Amino acid sequence: MPNQSRWSWLAGACVLAWSPAALAQTTVTPIASDSFLALVPPRAPAEIAQEIAAAQQAYGSADQAERTAVALRSGADARIQARKQLISTTDGRRKLAQREKREAEVTALKAEKKALEREKDLLERRKSLREAEIDVARQSRELAALRREALELEQQLMLKRAEHSGAGAGPAAARANQILLDLERATLEAQKKRVEKEKDVVEREKRVIERRIAILGAQRAVISGH
Repeated sequence: MPNQSRWSWLAGACVLAWSPAALAQTTVTPIASDSFLALVPPRAPAEIAQEIAAAQQAYGSADQAERTAVALRSGADARIQARKQLISTTDGRRKLAQREKREAEVTALKAEKKALEREKDLLERRKSLREAEIDVARQSRELAALRREALELEQQLMLKRAEHSGAGAGPAAARANQILLDLERATLEAQKKRVEKEKDVVEREKRVIERRIAILGAQRAVISGH
């Protein structure tokens, strides 16, 4: 997982100090007014913990998707090389048949070469698709990491709110409020990064789907021989 910010490290370290049972028992402090300390809506830490686990699972799924796409790309590349060799061999046979005036064989070998070239073109498209899938998987993994970081900060913010809900006035209360403000800013900034990455991943996924649709048409052409 990529290096996390100092806030992510702080959130992770603090959350580890809370057991699952403690998280489940922690209540969300109700906010009666539109307080300047409540720009991140209150949520139960236990609920956020479930989303953190889902983000971690999404990270693993993206990692597996990348490995699968890499293997498929390697397979497509090997098949492309094999088709290139067949095309070269077929073309050599065609030239020999042409020199020997075997016109029927020349016609058949031309058709065979054309079919092989269509297959090669389709394989090259599929290789390009696998490269796009690898890119999406990597970006999805980064998104999962950003989502987890934002959630960990949000969870820590909720815990700190509960911890300082009874703070009165004075220097201690001022420090508590400053901590909450800092955590809220860090949470919002992390959420912004996550949303921006989500938009980027969606656009990349859209391009992958468009390539799949184009390949579907190419596959029909290969099957029909046109």
